[in-house]
Amino acid sequence: MPKTVKIRGVEAGAGLPKICVSICGADVKEIVAAAGAVRGSGADIAEWRADFFRGCRDEKASADALKAVRNEIGDMPLIYTLRTKGEGGEAGLEFDEYAELCAEAAATGLADVIDVEALREDCPADGLVEELYLLKAKTLLSHHEFSRTPPESELLAMLEKMRDMRADMVKLAVMPRRPADVLALLSACERAAAEEGMPPVTAISMGTLGAVSRICGGTFGSAMTFASLGGNASAPGQMDVSDVRRAMEALRGGL
Repeated sequence: MPKTVKIRGVEAGAGLPKICVSICGADVKEIVAAAGAVRGSGADIAEWRADFFRGCRDEKASADALKAVRNEIGDMPLIYTLRTKGEGGEAGLEFDEYAELCAEAAATGLADVIDVEALREDCPADGLVEELYLLKAKTLLSHHEFSRTPPESELLAMLEKMRDMRADMVKLAVMPRRPADVLALLSACERAAAEEGMPPVTAISMGTLGAVSRICGGTFGSAMTFASLGGNASAPGQMDVSDVRRAMEALRGGL
């Protein structure tokens, strides 16, 4: 049986792919407004993109903002993501500072899952993953390729490497240049999801060409997808949460 992960009342890897919507804002006022909108959006999971927050490098400011997010979304599952520039985010951070900030967020107990950029070239993330486990935080190990889609065999190897780092969930997002790239990503997802011990996989082909993967990924074993709200996308190719929900339900016969 495929592995599943329960995050509060949501079970990733069971049923339809879970829809995650990002909370982005430069200050606490913007963040709280975005969090309130996500709470009422029909999404299953919220993600706080801390890299958009001007105070993300300040421990107290970041903890206060994270608390504000939690207060606004209530019991909704929450992923903390500090996306660096090397992986398409806003934060220009060396690995040591990045790891410290992720651990500080986990220590608050306010985020259910910490996104870890697992395949960074500047430093292996194994130590950070172990630290987060000690802090009792679940991990979403991720990797993003904004300029290409690697060959299917390489995509599968990336997912397997993240699995072997004791991930609770794994995520791979890549940029297609041709339709065959989308097929390669979905095929790698299907193969990975069928492997023994593989945690829930999120596989996304970005941009307009890859948008289909955001609604049909569940057919190929993808456990989660990312959607936008009010046109505020945090990654290229995201569609509105309500459109994603309708499309996924239609693919499953309205179930």
